[in-house]
Amino acid sequence: MCLNRVAQARKSTRNFRKETCSSNIFPPSSGCHGNQGTPTVRTIRAMSGDTVTLPASYDVSLPVIAVTWNKLEGPESESTRVGVYMYSPRANGSLSMSLGPLKGRATLHLNGSLTVSDVSVKDEGQYVMTTLVDGLGQEETYVYLEVIVPPTVTVGLQIPLKVPVNTSVTLNCTVSKKRAMVKKVMWLKDGRSVPSHIKRRELEDTSHFRYCTA
Repeated sequence: MCLNRVAQARKSTRNFRKETCSSNIFPPSSGCHGNQGTPTVRTIRAMSGDTVTLPASYDVSLPVIAVTWNKLEGPESESTRVGVYMYSPRANGSLSMSLGPLKGRATLHLNGSLTVSDVSVKDEGQYVMTTLVDGLGQEETYVYLEVIVPPTVTVGLQIPLKVPVNTSVTLNCTVSKKRAMVKKVMWLKDGRSVPSHIKRRELEDTSHFRYCTA
């Protein structure tokens, strides 16, 4: 009986045919009938290289057959599910393993939350935890992981820069902002904001900030 249930759980990670419907649990294309709606998706942000936890929970008092985490790959209309973690408490000695792109980097908590170490840009995307309950069907929790890459600052002049007294000089710096949440670019002099008499000009394009003073 246990082997059959484990096989059923493994099959569910590939097919994910919904057996029951709940409000805000299954996406409209899930094939469920009755009360359908857009799934609630929680967004979690993490810096590249950090460890992050994707929050989730389920009722541990229920006869759970398996808990699986999958990552949705491809366009939303035709996305596929890639297994990243599987847990089956009813297997012989229980079954718990990280899979695919998170193999060796994911840990499942007792409440169903998933911790991922050494996060990279490739890990960004939508994840779904599916709980398979004996006699009740499946419930799902959706989490979107957004990975932030720290900006890179480049100064275009030789340091230290030597100039004659009473002459004008332009200082240029480039702040790469791709995949980085750059809200403000500042120049500091001796740890303080530059004096008001120094002119500042900020140029922005689609790939970087150029911040100049003269």
